[in-house]
Amino acid sequence: MRSYPLNPLLCIRSDMYQRFGAHRLLYRPEISKYVKAGLLDKAIQVFDEMTQSNCRVFSLDYNQFIGALVRQYRFELAEHYYYKMIPQGFSLTPFTYSRFISGLCEIKNFSLIEKLLDDKDKLGCLPDIGAFNICLLQNRLEMA
Repeated sequence: MRSYPLNPLLCIRSDMYQRFGAHRLLYRPEISKYVKAGLLDKAIQVFDEMTQSNCRVFSLDYNQFIGALVRQYRFELAEHYYYKMIPQGFSLTPFTYSRFISGLCEIKNFSLIEKLLDDKDKLGCLPDIGAFNICLLQNRLEMA
């Protein structure tokens, strides 16, 4: 039997799976598939499973998931996952903050908008023009 040297690309890929966790690379496409199919409850179930498993979860995962919840007008769940990610040292991206704030303006949840703007300020993120415009459009000049 002839022995072939290991393919270096396979070794790199194997190392990547060990570092990031094969589970995470399997969960993310499944979550995305459920979100695109409109099966948000299934996506929530898989996301919860991912966060409770031994795979490493990143801020990016929370940002994408919260963004999907906001697009589906599931603001209570978006708020739940927002408060779940903060103790882990994660934060929203400026884009996700703006998207979240925009959605909250539609349902007139100004107390949570103020909380998000305060959290964003504590992190040292400057509110972007989108966040200011959202507040101005909703006649909330005191928040802008």
